[in-house]
Amino acid sequence: QTPAAGQTSPGQPALPSTVEPTRGLFTPTWRQAQISGRWSSVAGDQAGFQQYRDLRDGFLFTDARYARERPDWLYRVGGDNVGWLDQRLFGTYERTGRFVVSGLWNQIPQFYSVDTRTPYTPAPGKSPLDLDDTLQRAIQTGQADRNAYVPVATQFDLRERRNIGTVTAIATPTEQIDVKAAFTTTRHTGELPWGASFGFSNDVEVALPYDSRTNDFTVGAEWTNNRGMVRVAYDGSWFHNLDDTLVWDSPLRLDDSTTAPGRGRMALWPSNSAQTVSTAAYFKLPRRTQVTGFVSYALWNNDETLQPFTINPTLPQLTLPRNTAQAEAHVFSTNVNLVSRPATDWRFSARV
Repeated sequence: QTPAAGQTSPGQPALPSTVEPTRGLFTPTWRQAQISGRWSSVAGDQAGFQQYRDLRDGFLFTDARYARERPDWLYRVGGDNVGWLDQRLFGTYERTGRFVVSGLWNQIPQFYSVDTRTPYTPAPGKSPLDLDDTLQRAIQTGQADRNAYVPVATQFDLRERRNIGTVTAIATPTEQIDVKAAFTTTRHTGELPWGASFGFSNDVEVALPYDSRTNDFTVGAEWTNNRGMVRVAYDGSWFHNLDDTLVWDSPLRLDDSTTAPGRGRMALWPSNSAQTVSTAAYFKLPRRTQVTGFVSYALWNNDETLQPFTINPTLPQLTLPRNTAQAEAHVFSTNVNLVSRPATDWRFSARV
């Protein structure tokens, strides 16, 4: 018998099928969007259930994708959980063999708790964190104890979030040269659970107001062929803390004294910057020999304002040697490696 159409004889490979495979209804594509509503009920730890997500009730537009492609160009855009605290938006445009530009906007919430309570005001808010003066004095004079703060402690959701935006670009002006650049900005806001201490016997848990921005930028050019590579780059990073000082009231007393303060102060993460220029290269030499090397120079800088010696006016106010940190570091680093296998049974290597 001869095999029917589309079949093969035993022992022969199967013929290619002309029938397209069936695609499932929910198989992702580059032309889709999901529009829906979301309702949920949580029994237990609501914050833990959605610690890094936003699962509140409401209208949901997500899994949005759209793309177009031609022989010499293409673009793709998309979005997830649009309008929510954990939304994500992205896009890419490419000219084949010439350049690629892409962008990403990503929001990452962190949900600590729904039952946090604090007698400090504002809650949440900016430093300084204040307590009721009447309660402070009553506890200082022994007319009340710390339980007096419980009725005035207000409830709030303890949250923080990061908003991250990134743009990257890669250009290829010739077959041997690539130029790459990227910029990322990160905004970090919210409140963090924090320990503010006057000593081992008086440690206070507060909601630390936090607001900072970090900008990172890099650009570099790379030349390559079948014998070697050379890359030159610049990297810069700038961190700016908008809430760089925490001030809070003591829960045990209102008035300052030489043995105990009525208020505390703490320096937080200082604003700073780091900038680096670098060069990297490798070359293939005769007799199976290769040299690789890297050289960089960096400048790290922190010129944040120094905190006064003490916030307690009853103590001696010592004069600081300068008003700002004036902290600066110059960092030079390099490494050079040589590896050679001139003969089958011999290997020579060196490193600086």
